[in-house]
Amino acid sequence: MKFSQVQKLANPHKAYPEDPYSRLIRFIGLPFVWLSVLLKVPADALTWAQIPAILLSAYFYSIGSYNFAVVGLLFLVLFDFLDKIDGAVARCAGKFSFPMWYLDLFLDHFFSAPLIYLGISLGVFFSTQNILFLYLGIAVIIGYFLFESAVNTSYKLYVLARKLPAKHPALRKKSNFQFVKNFVRYMYMPPASTMFIALFTLFNRLDWYLLFFGITFPLLAIFNAFYEGKIAVKNVKN
Repeated sequence: MKFSQVQKLANPHKAYPEDPYSRLIRFIGLPFVWLSVLLKVPADALTWAQIPAILLSAYFYSIGSYNFAVVGLLFLVLFDFLDKIDGAVARCAGKFSFPMWYLDLFLDHFFSAPLIYLGISLGVFFSTQNILFLYLGIAVIIGYFLFESAVNTSYKLYVLARKLPAKHPALRKKSNFQFVKNFVRYMYMPPASTMFIALFTLFNRLDWYLLFFGITFPLLAIFNAFYEGKIAVKNVKN
């Protein structure tokens, strides 16, 4: 397969604009996608490799040492990299697996972010001996699940009410509270949140990270949940 063909197949259409970090990872990953296709590396192997990457990242963050936190950051970037190229390899190779798709979905939306937030909060707690940071870590995790579930529920109800296929153009034009949703995606949700985690990690200020995100994320998530609920009810009624 030619590299130009990989470029066309590797980048999927997104219903919302991707953050700069994700676009950079996709761009850097193109040669690796091309090489993986040439060497016939299965996309499933890249998906499975994400599990030890994110587990090691959370573990090194939880130790509570600056040097280990930097190692944890490297594994987090590796996880993001694998997450971006596994789907591209599957598309280029023409091999799609529903079990692997569900595994990738689970790792993206329910496993990686809570695990990293838990690892960071444990690390800051061990280094400061202040239990407040454990509660802040739990608050970030709750905010993450609340935001994720509200957006997905509203989207599914909209599709159901309008009886539209998931990739219908009308869904891409829909812009409910889009500025705030994109803001939350870029600052709080993986993989874009890696940019901010990296910044606070390298400056050894993960305690500031938890203070800021532990307070603001739940508040934004609650606000968004009420808004999404209102829109979902309106769509169903109409």
